[in-house]
Amino acid sequence: MRARVALAWVFLTLAVGVPAVAQEPAVPPAGLAAEAAGDWERAIAVYRDVAADSGRADLWVRISRIEATRNHPAEALAAIERAIELEPDDVAHLRARAELASWAGDYEAADDSFRRIGERTGEPAADLGRARIAAWRGRTGPSIEHYHAYLRAVPEDSVATIELVRQETWRGNARAALGLLDDYRERFGETVDYRIERGRALMTGGRPRAAVEILTPLVAERPDDYEARLVLTLALSDAGRRTDAVGSAEALASIDAANPRTAEVRAYVMAPIRSMVRPRYEYYDDSDDVRHHLYGVEAAVALSPRARVVAEATITDVSSEPGSGLEPLDGDETVREAGGDAGVVVGLEGAGELEGRIGGLRVEDADADLLTWLAAARLTPTDFVWITLSSQRDFMDVSARSLDLGIERTAGRAFLQVSPAIGWTIVGGGSRESYSDDNGRWEARIAASFGVLRRQLVNIDLGAASRWLWFDENTDSGYYDPEWYRQHLGVVSTYWKLDDQAGLSLRGAVGAFEDDEVDSWERSLEAAAEATIGITTDWTLIARGAWMDNVRSVTGAFNAFGAGVYLTRRF
Repeated sequence: MRARVALAWVFLTLAVGVPAVAQEPAVPPAGLAAEAAGDWERAIAVYRDVAADSGRADLWVRISRIEATRNHPAEALAAIERAIELEPDDVAHLRARAELASWAGDYEAADDSFRRIGERTGEPAADLGRARIAAWRGRTGPSIEHYHAYLRAVPEDSVATIELVRQETWRGNARAALGLLDDYRERFGETVDYRIERGRALMTGGRPRAAVEILTPLVAERPDDYEARLVLTLALSDAGRRTDAVGSAEALASIDAANPRTAEVRAYVMAPIRSMVRPRYEYYDDSDDVRHHLYGVEAAVALSPRARVVAEATITDVSSEPGSGLEPLDGDETVREAGGDAGVVVGLEGAGELEGRIGGLRVEDADADLLTWLAAARLTPTDFVWITLSSQRDFMDVSARSLDLGIERTAGRAFLQVSPAIGWTIVGGGSRESYSDDNGRWEARIAASFGVLRRQLVNIDLGAASRWLWFDENTDSGYYDPEWYRQHLGVVSTYWKLDDQAGLSLRGAVGAFEDDEVDSWERSLEAAAEATIGITTDWTLIARGAWMDNVRSVTGAFNAFGAGVYLTRRF
């Protein structure tokens, strides 16, 4: 970058500086002699003394040129600033300032230069300069605005069009990027840049397999193309092709190991498959005075990019106030559940993964032991369909009474997520839970959401969700079991990107519910937040919190609060 800008500056001064100098008084001979002898310090001193006395802008231009030749961008910029102070309307000086400020990393000065050039000349290139400066500063919004302004005047610029596409993709607006690429293909054809950026946009839009189909032949044609390999590596990882993604990350390093993005891509690929330990704490409290304290630790040992051994141990203290009807039968307030399990997770290389666990739980002082299991298949037959099937056995631990009674729960669940178009998500699911107290529950859920805003720092989705419950019996076993329950919500979900390794997600929902115990629809509110720090680093911290009001989901509580902290150490 520095060499390119320095060379451009030399050509620029030769092109526009010579005629300007010809109209000024003669250049001091002592300075010219020092330049000819390569004595740059002497030449600068001579020009500086004369310029200070005479106010000659052309000498500050010569000083700036010398400093640029010496690879001193900050000093060159300072000199051209002096020239602009003397001749503020000189467009040649402003162009030189724009180049030098970009080189020196003073993007505010560079943007100001292009702004002033545009005001004085009306040149579309000024918008292009501002667009690129904003992109270098990581400000995709202003960058996109200036790219659009430039391309309205110069629509035939294919390079700027691709740069605009890249900005839309970087801020997560895959729909806009793909629309621009469709237009680009009609006008310029399927160039190398088109194929790379289409792959990047498809991956960003949740279509990694489609991205792999485009990028694999391109990488075969151009094995040393760093950008094509980089995007392919990310797409392979997102597609769940872990082994291929690791190999592609190694190939990327062979092209340019020193590039900082190489390490970032490798961290992204390896984070989901590294061995790890994750201690966690979860808390729950509701208006029926039911409280949970869960202490646990999870671990995973990577056997290969496709398989890992997993294990977990937990202790859960569940408390309910005496007299609430949810307390243990013997009158105590707290019941403790302890146990653990172990198993294996096997990836299906792009088709999903399978998980199996087996373990045991014990309810202390209740003479209750249980063999537990979990079997799950998480399948991804296409880019836009996700299926989860699972079966699980554990204790019903929603209150101290249900846990004290040792009620066993066997659950079967099915979940389907479909993305019919980029930005749209439709989710449906159902479950059947059978309890050892001869009761059981059916549940059904459906939700749909649409991405209404994609910006550099924030994404916003709007949607709706509905839920239905049916219980076989109404018991006195310490859990909410209405004959029927239904809830409908409008949902707003946001994600705030704090930086490349940290983010905050917020969810709010408002709606209504009713069940067989209330006469009419009642208000239903939900709010949740999750902060993540260190997304792909050795250490990851996740903190969650949720609040619910009038959500009679499990205990029948009027309102409830839950929180959790999870600390992951990867090896």
